[in-house]
Amino acid sequence: MILFLTDRAEGTRGGEEDNARLFSFFRENYEDVYPERLTKVTGDLKSPWKHAKYKLNLVRKYSPDLTIVDISAATRNFLAIRWLKKRQKKIMTVFLGRRMTFRYNNRLLEKTVRFCEAYTLANSDIICVNSEYTAGLIGGKARRRAKIIIARPGTSPISTDIEKIDTGSRNRQRPLILLFVGACTKVKGLKYLAEALTKIRWLDFRLRVAGEYNIGGAYYRKVNKIIEDGGIADKVDFSGFVRAGRLSEFYRSSSIYVLPSLSEGYGRSLIEALSFGLPIIASNTGAIPELVKDGENAILVEPKNPEALAEAIMRLASDPEKMDGMNRANFEKARNAQTWDMFSKELKTKLVPAIVELSGIYPTEKRQGRGNSSK
Repeated sequence: MILFLTDRAEGTRGGEEDNARLFSFFRENYEDVYPERLTKVTGDLKSPWKHAKYKLNLVRKYSPDLTIVDISAATRNFLAIRWLKKRQKKIMTVFLGRRMTFRYNNRLLEKTVRFCEAYTLANSDIICVNSEYTAGLIGGKARRRAKIIIARPGTSPISTDIEKIDTGSRNRQRPLILLFVGACTKVKGLKYLAEALTKIRWLDFRLRVAGEYNIGGAYYRKVNKIIEDGGIADKVDFSGFVRAGRLSEFYRSSSIYVLPSLSEGYGRSLIEALSFGLPIIASNTGAIPELVKDGENAILVEPKNPEALAEAIMRLASDPEKMDGMNRANFEKARNAQTWDMFSKELKTKLVPAIVELSGIYPTEKRQGRGNSSK
């Protein structure tokens, strides 16, 4: 029996979609998988302690042969993992990388989280990651015999008429439309993009910010203060979470995609930007260099460097021919981008054999005639 111990969170982008696709893969290829569908965490489980006891009760109830957990819930899964390891049950951890780079204001909280993350990795039999960068973050934290599986997420197409994009007109439009897609959080580095734009406030531009933000949150207030004090409030639009249809229009009509992240476990929005032929400016960090190459289809700058961001924006704004070259390079790159079908094939060729070797659990199609419904 396989227990998927990852709950559905709010939203449908980033790691949440990765986990949903992974869950669908298990439901489609294995029998006896619980739950039947991912469910949202209920309000009475918001307490970490209550959540931890809830997960512990689940593993006690089902005593699964294989349990799948997410590193982002390491503290809430700690009791369940202890119970499983005492009974020599197999554990697979989904590790999307960025979590290990977070910094907390509370030192005790950070030590607790880091301990639980290290404990999870040290007791995992399989660790499924989304990039070479993420695999490198594991370092010596994994047990010696753990199987590390790299399965790059796919990207769902969000446009069916890309060929209609007039990139020549788009590259020369004024105001220059800059696009940022992502939540307004510290790790996405929006603060540094705001600082960069205040340095070139005289440039004819607009910045679209497409992603969730908390108007009362400390980070949003910090970013907004930079924007207001820098005299560019009339040039920046916060759109909040944007669904696929409208997001497609944002990509189609923007001039340059900017991703100033401090860390990226994968960077799906880069693939989306590539598919629209957008010139890209991004941080030279995390998995970003695995997806785009500096000087070919992107300009990569050091993270936390607003001066370099400002210079890169100016370089592209003053060189439409360079932008034309990036259009062609990115359309070509997008043709070979990872799809969700390719993601499933990677799981079948890499993950399934590892599960068979470690736990003896076969996918449904290979169980026929074995006389055993679970192994």
